[in-house]
Amino acid sequence: MASFTSVAQSLQLLEAGFPAETSDALWIEQISPRRCGLYEKEDGDSYPDGPYKKTPAWSLVRLFDLLPDYLEIGLDEEGENCVFYDLHINKATISYTSDKGERLFTSGQDCLTLIDMLVSAHIWMVKNDWTFKIDEQFASIRQALR
Repeated sequence: MASFTSVAQSLQLLEAGFPAETSDALWIEQISPRRCGLYEKEDGDSYPDGPYKKTPAWSLVRLFDLLPDYLEIGLDEEGENCVFYDLHINKATISYTSDKGERLFTSGQDCLTLIDMLVSAHIWMVKNDWTFKIDEQFASIRQALR
């Protein structure tokens, strides 16, 4: 089974302002009897009966796909001078680093897993007003929600 954000990680992303419509799964928590399960987002026919609470969930693959390959910072109003920070991923960190080795972001030391690092990166991006990649499908969903 693919790795997904936990309910706690999902709530962190949502509280930071990460768009729920980009999720690819849902945590469904039944109220009675009390159970929690992970379901594909488009598979509404298999949701449990009775009252339940839904929390968006993101797969490891989805979080990777939503990360931009680089971030660009303009140094002047015309945009002629800018610095690019490329995405770097290794076993211990996710970072955006310039060709001079300057880091704009590095995932936190408290990140124990790859999904922790991805959640950390996306929360940082939202809090710092960076946009992330959203494919055509999600762009049209987001436009429809406005």
